[in-house]
Amino acid sequence: ALALADLIWRVRPERIIELGTNAGGGAFFFAHVARQYSATARVLTLDPSDRCCSDAKKARSAWDWDPLASQVCPHCTRAFDSPLWCSGAIEFIHGTPADAEIVDRVRAAVGDASPVLVIEDSSHGPEGVVANLDAYHGFASRASYFVVQDTKIDRLAKAGPASAITRFLRTEAGAQFEVDRRPEYYLYSQHSGGFLRKRS
Repeated sequence: ALALADLIWRVRPERIIELGTNAGGGAFFFAHVARQYSATARVLTLDPSDRCCSDAKKARSAWDWDPLASQVCPHCTRAFDSPLWCSGAIEFIHGTPADAEIVDRVRAAVGDASPVLVIEDSSHGPEGVVANLDAYHGFASRASYFVVQDTKIDRLAKAGPASAITRFLRTEAGAQFEVDRRPEYYLYSQHSGGFLRKRS
């Protein structure tokens, strides 16, 4: 989280595209960092689940992504219940990220904002990650990043985000990017090899 916050602070994107919302914690965190340097920065977060839509909010008392959360942190607030979520800093788009209709919605939401940073944190399956890399690599601004999270999964599953990166970098689109190890300044990174910097 600190490495991602530092990266966001250095790039200062006006739009952050997050592929994979889950319970909304990542989007909230990214928006919190971004709003420290720009009042107009926004996070566009996409997910095929509707956990963050209005219907899910109505049903939130019946749904709990972590049954222990309320015991461990009884004072915590869900990301989508926070004032920041409702302030315009975050826009949730319900749908599968690589679907053409969803890509078009994101393109319209990004408009001419720059720079743009993309963060992939969806299903983590290699096919899904490759599809998202193919669909969203063009959104990342030059000298900005396409961050593929949780490459550590490949150590257990033998096929995941890291193998998707390897496949993508061999393509013509992938040649526009280079793996940047500078954000991996801790002894361990969840996203080792996943910080893809778009060549300037």
